[in-house]
Amino acid sequence: MEQVLLLVAPVVGIALVGYVCVRFDYVSLDTAEGVARFAYNVVIPVIIFQTMARSGWPDRWDNLFDVFASFYIGAAVAMVVGMFLARFMFGSSHAEQRALGIGGSHGQVALVGIAAVTLILKSNLALPMLYIVGLHGLVMSLLVSLISGILGGRASDLPNALAGAAKKQIRNPLLIALVAGVLFDALNISLPGLVNSIIGTIADAVLPVTLFGFGGMMVRYKLSGSMNKPATIAAVKLAIHPAIVWLLATEVFVPIYGAWIWMAVMLAAMPTTMGADGPVERGGGDAAGAAIALNALLGIVSLAALVYIIRM
Repeated sequence: MEQVLLLVAPVVGIALVGYVCVRFDYVSLDTAEGVARFAYNVVIPVIIFQTMARSGWPDRWDNLFDVFASFYIGAAVAMVVGMFLARFMFGSSHAEQRALGIGGSHGQVALVGIAAVTLILKSNLALPMLYIVGLHGLVMSLLVSLISGILGGRASDLPNALAGAAKKQIRNPLLIALVAGVLFDALNISLPGLVNSIIGTIADAVLPVTLFGFGGMMVRYKLSGSMNKPATIAAVKLAIHPAIVWLLATEVFVPIYGAWIWMAVMLAAMPTTMGADGPVERGGGDAAGAAIALNALLGIVSLAALVYIIRM
């Protein structure tokens, strides 16, 4: 158990430093959100581009497809589960069903996931992890439009909805960085040494800035009102989603590398963002804020439990 705590401590500790600094006004909330935006819009795209430019066009795509399919089919199933729970447990409107489905499937893979996988698993997982992270905004937006359209009885509007969702993601910095890096590698374009040095220096900042920014932003969200829906979102996001990904990765798609399975499961176990395209989700009212806060707290427990399972 001590080893589990030692592995989880850096992830939780850096985020906690961010939270404490903002909570006691040592750093303003705007500054923390600025750090998170810097991480999301600059640092993470740089590390995605750097990785893809070096090895983004692998000799074999089957293993990458297996882990990618496990993660995103798992996200789709979790989304459907969340929507059905909202409908049959709470009698929610279609908009609320959509929100609960998003909350149960859309996690902080960028701000928290990269750091958690890097600090805890400590394996050479950059390529599959960054494919999932880089495509996360696009794929999740398409899944939301597809599933909510089908379940909402608006199948005839799907082409427009999917096109609109894809259009919104064209300016996603993570997607741009991934596509650019893959093209550089496919075309065998080498970056000058000076550029590589600058990129490498920026990429070195990824772990502290992502976690500090995430922790600082959590001051915005409070546990308030009824906890029924936030608890349901937490159960789907932190337990059901990773369990489905594990089942798919071990029984259906089965990537050749065992560490890739745990990487996908760990990314699936990241706390919810309630569908934010970037690092900050301001909308959704008290219920969304309570869901984000509860997920962040329970995410510590679920992460420790996952690390314990991995080390068994």
